[in-house]
Amino acid sequence: TLWCGGSKPHSLLSESGLTPVGRHGQTTRYLQSTADSHIWLAGDCVVFPYPISKQAYHALPMGKLIAENIENAMALSRDIDLEILSSNPKFMNT
Repeated sequence: TLWCGGSKPHSLLSESGLTPVGRHGQTTRYLQSTADSHIWLAGDCVVFPYPISKQAYHALPMGKLIAENIENAMALSRDIDLEILSSNPKFMNT
């Protein structure tokens, strides 16, 4: 579990080796950390390739997406059939 509150990157990200100091975490389109595929990131601690506001209400659907992807990955023992975070994610339509 990685908790980061607020729009500024938490020092835990860099202290854990996931990001350089003062940077948000980068993820794959499945919301897996690019620094470690065993780590999944959501919400304010993530930087996206397209603009998204740092609002708390984005984290819940991201968390649900991550839960589905982890469940699928565990069932399949490989990274296929994962739901991707598209450039127009469902949670941005609220």
